Amino acid sequence: LETHPMPQALFTTSFPLLQGVMDVTLRREGKLPSELAIATFGDNELLDFLQCPVLAVAQRHRDVAERVLEIVLASLDEPRKPKPGLSRIRRNLYRRGSLNRR
Repeated sequence: LETHPMPQALFTTSFPLLQGVMDVTLRREGKLPSELAIATFGDNELLDFLQCPVLAVAQRHRDVAERVLEIVLASLDEPRKPKPGLSRIRRNLYRRGSLNRR
């Protein structure tokens, strides 16, 4: 931010990273620009207080836990031994900030 203008959009890979970016921006600018579009992983209702548009993607913790339990139990059963691979679990998309007030 010292050598570049504020971007039009911002993407962070976690809510704590977003908090850090917001902290730096607030210290430098005094506020978050209302036209700044934000996308982040992790969700918190406090994002609704922001004046800018925010998309938050949250994990479905119960689905993750159920899948982990399924894999662990299968690993105890020799014939059903799970193979290494990828498990896809849907996430929830939340519209926060100004997107939640439309």
